[in-house]
Amino acid sequence: MRIKKHILKFINLMKEYNIFIAVKLMVLKTLKLNHQYDKVIKNILIKENSNLIKQYASSKNKQCTSDELLPIWVCWWQGYTDMPEIVLNCYKSIVQNSNNHPVYLITKENYDQYVNIPDHILEKLKKGTMTITHFSDFLRVALLRKYGGCWIDSTIYVSTPIPEDVFTQEFYSRRIPNNVIYTGKNVSNGKWSSYLLAGHKDGLLFEWLEKFLYDYWKRHDSVIDYFLTDYAIAVAVEKLPEINELVSKVPPNNPKIHELQKKLNEKFVKKEFVSLCNDTVFHKLNWRISYVSQVNHNKTYYGVITKKILK
Repeated sequence: MRIKKHILKFINLMKEYNIFIAVKLMVLKTLKLNHQYDKVIKNILIKENSNLIKQYASSKNKQCTSDELLPIWVCWWQGYTDMPEIVLNCYKSIVQNSNNHPVYLITKENYDQYVNIPDHILEKLKKGTMTITHFSDFLRVALLRKYGGCWIDSTIYVSTPIPEDVFTQEFYSRRIPNNVIYTGKNVSNGKWSSYLLAGHKDGLLFEWLEKFLYDYWKRHDSVIDYFLTDYAIAVAVEKLPEINELVSKVPPNNPKIHELQKKLNEKFVKKEFVSLCNDTVFHKLNWRISYVSQVNHNKTYYGVITKKILK
């Protein structure tokens, strides 16, 4: 299955670019030369978007204040009734800890009530050349650009009320502490996460992302990399000073965002759970893994948070 996936990726890269780029990217990926791989992709995207970069080179972020509570956006394409249990638990935790902010569940039945999606993107979604995942990437930036608020991926469990500063900052995302060495493979290097984005409406970064993705899908039928949105942010951070400043100003937050996922099927230890939640509100989980509520007649972390949500 993995070999078939790599072959398909190689074919798509040849179609979208050329055999030289396809071979280069596949070799760098296989050898896990992540820095060089990221650099090649960024250079390709910078060249493709040279006019867009010039257009935004001197743009400033719009100052926007509102007395209204900014919305929270969650998307599960199939709808509430078709959510897997872990996704349902995450969604309920978001609603319970929304801190009075309105929560909107976006689905295939209602997305067009909130934003107008360009025809060429809808056509590629319909044809299957664009996945639901990458459609949701465009959807999130379109919603945030138009309304502002906070996009929370459907597999994020929220353990305590969401702090108001998530909504008051010009831009917010998950960011690792400066003294922590990033060990992941994402081009963000831990400075942002596209599964958790917040800001005001008409924010410069969201405007850039919407235009970048609009243009990308005009030119292409497949993504150069699964994390296209992160590369779009990386290009903006490198080439646009105002966006660089916006992203750089985000204080480190949620340092243990991936720790709960590792423990879900383990015996629940209250002291450890309290420690996890002391400095981390958002917890990124995985809906493709099976979870159990008990292990050796003891409640697991999953069993406890499920019970907590159902109270």
